[in-house]
Amino acid sequence: SESGLEGKLADAVANAGRGARAAAAYLEAAEKTPSDRAPQLRLRAAQQYLRSGRTRAGWALARIVLAATGVHVPTNQSVTTAVLLWERAKLRTRGPSFASSAHDARSLSRLNTLRALAPELATHHLVTSALLQARYLNEALRADHPEHTLQALAWEVYNASVMGGTSNERWSAEVLDTVCLLGSRMDTPYAQALTLFAQSAHQLFTGRKFADASRPALAAKDLFAQHYPGAYWERSVMDFFQLVCLEFTG
Repeated sequence: SESGLEGKLADAVANAGRGARAAAAYLEAAEKTPSDRAPQLRLRAAQQYLRSGRTRAGWALARIVLAATGVHVPTNQSVTTAVLLWERAKLRTRGPSFASSAHDARSLSRLNTLRALAPELATHHLVTSALLQARYLNEALRADHPEHTLQALAWEVYNASVMGGTSNERWSAEVLDTVCLLGSRMDTPYAQALTLFAQSAHQLFTGRKFADASRPALAAKDLFAQHYPGAYWERSVMDFFQLVCLEFTG
């Protein structure tokens, strides 16, 4: 169909690194595509705006995409911080254990949107990004969806390790144990890569064990590159880990 071809054209423009043009192409395709596919195209447009530095346009579109899935982000920074603390308090209270419960198409769409936008906002709206990540992890832990649960837990190891401090380091280690357990159960290249990513983050930021952090980072990067060429953010983070390790180990 014409809308399908326009979506593929937008993918090609995005893969060429033309973020703003790709975002416009995704939005144009969204106008001509069936309503059930349009939200995914708008989500990709928001990602491309944010990646290319069009922060205002990207965040405005991201808010619309989030609201369509039932996620409403406060406009006031103080309120956002308060909601973030509440979400993180719920995490610490329940722990990193996960439960099986039914999920519908809307909840799965919400998980996909939270997963996509939380890292994209990290360099532009740090507190909002942390809020979306905490919300993503809380919802993933309640849902019967192993891949979302594993990804949310792996990023939690990263975030807790970066924040530092005795409490966060203990929490990071506890979450990492769950990541390793779930990753071994899933036994897919993506699960292996996420587990290696979490191990590298924990070694790098809680123990400053640069040689120990470098090996899983390189292995994770290879897995992402071989099996998941669209995992741009994950591969970029692995590159960052490698550079930090090289700086201190030579």
